[in-house]
Amino acid sequence: MPEGLKTPTGEKVDLDQEFAQAMAAPESDEPLAPAPPKKDPDAPYGFRADGKPRVRPVGKTSHDKPRIAKTAQAPSVSPQAVAKQRTEGVKGVIQMVSVAPLMMAQRAKPDSPQQIAWMADTLTLTSNADAIAQAVTDTASVSPAFASVVDKLTNVGPYGALITVGLTVGAQLMANHGIGIGKALGGKDPNEIVAMAQAEQEKAPDEGSSS
Repeated sequence: MPEGLKTPTGEKVDLDQEFAQAMAAPESDEPLAPAPPKKDPDAPYGFRADGKPRVRPVGKTSHDKPRIAKTAQAPSVSPQAVAKQRTEGVKGVIQMVSVAPLMMAQRAKPDSPQQIAWMADTLTLTSNADAIAQAVTDTASVSPAFASVVDKLTNVGPYGALITVGLTVGAQLMANHGIGIGKALGGKDPNEIVAMAQAEQEKAPDEGSSS
């Protein structure tokens, strides 16, 4: 039995019994809140103003779909291009390594056993650069682990090309001044260089007059 209402002084206020029960608690079979309306299976998103079912939720657009970042694919490189890059890179590394014995040969006493040994080291490296590079490239093509090491080392390939040019020019300059190692590294006779330049100069006017 629910208690009746009382005044602040404690006096009981008489109320209708049914009203007091209604105020105390709802009946056990009485719902606490109205149930949500059931969705129409033919129109799960409701109806439009013209009475046709909606095909998508109200307020939802194609832009609400989660965006998936596209991963940029690395451009494919042919095996031939990879092999060429490795070969050139290895040759560049060898040229860079050959600079060390070349410098030691220049510092050694002329015609001393030390100078001859350093010159031999330089010539051995430069003359076998192509064979070494090809052997390394062939091995890398069948060994992924070895190829990974080679690719890391040959990142200095462009610098190796610069070193190659530097060695060629340096060898010619040494040959021009009679330094034996210059000719050993491929430097030409200075008289031959001058003769070739004169021949080009003499040939130039003839080509100009004929045009």
